[in-house]
Amino acid sequence: MRKAILLIISILSVEFCMAQSINLEENIQVTPLTDARNGSLTLGDIDNDGDPDLLILGQDAGTLNTILYENDGNGNFTEITGTSFIGLQFGNSDFADVDNDGDLDLLYTGSNFSTEYFALLYLNDGNGNFTLESNTPFQGSSEGEFVFEDIENDGDLDLLMTGTKLDNLNDPEGIVALYVNDGSGTFTEVGGTPFEQVSSSSIAFIDIDNDGDNDVIISGEDDNEVAITNLYTNDGIGNFSLVANTSIADFAAGDIAVADTDNDGDQDVHISGQAAGGINVSQLYLNDGTGEFTLVSGTPFPATIVGTSDFADFDADGDFDLLVTGATGGAEFTSNIYENQGSNIFV
Repeated sequence: MRKAILLIISILSVEFCMAQSINLEENIQVTPLTDARNGSLTLGDIDNDGDPDLLILGQDAGTLNTILYENDGNGNFTEITGTSFIGLQFGNSDFADVDNDGDLDLLYTGSNFSTEYFALLYLNDGNGNFTLESNTPFQGSSEGEFVFEDIENDGDLDLLMTGTKLDNLNDPEGIVALYVNDGSGTFTEVGGTPFEQVSSSSIAFIDIDNDGDNDVIISGEDDNEVAITNLYTNDGIGNFSLVANTSIADFAAGDIAVADTDNDGDQDVHISGQAAGGINVSQLYLNDGTGEFTLVSGTPFPATIVGTSDFADFDADGDFDLLVTGATGGAEFTSNIYENQGSNIFV
């Protein structure tokens, strides 16, 4: 559930010493940003000036905010006032060029204090001015995740959305909905998909078998509040099939990160979240190149829930390191970087 429940914001600068160790220090010069919890953040160059701007969504001192900040190119952010964004919490957000006009549009989800669920698409005019697109088929949701990806290999971004919605009796239930894009930003929901409905969910697209199309891993709680993790293969034109057996643990309320951690040409998987019996997990699985995954034992990653994990080459040594955040139990939280020293030895 990437960036959906727990939001920890730190503006960091990275310094590389001669030994290529990873050193981070807080940039206290940056313009203060709004505090937020139960929310999301996303970066994107909204005005095509070459630097990433910032959107923050969530609750601060009893107020729900969705605030857009412009970057001056030096890492100083200024709030853009006068937007029509609705303040939400327990949501997700992302910038993407949905209409292929060369600028980044915005989609965000979440709920308000009245437990109304939203999925709002705003189109960008190219200068960072956003207009709500009211005619979309997107299901309002919260406590989930969505991902833009070209599932049909037709050159435009489609959308896979998970989360929690309200049923006809106003009770919450999980959703997994797939929407295909016609290339102009008009989306149509795909019916008859094999996806099992989940809440408290996470998504990651991954080419598990190196055939050039985007397969997908979906985790979360099913309608019986049982944690599940399902892997679906793509036939190349957006038709998905459930993989009957996968070794990746069932979990919910966590995150999925994908990268080639051992530089063997295929994508490996890290998961974090809560498995059966209320046990938190943080596990790395290696891909053999055909979509068969094997658990790596002895990793030092803390077992977390309602957090996030991301791969990045923090020390510029050619392999992927791992950032892990989340709750480790009670009121304890973690935010650590694990350096990949090669051969999937993380410190």
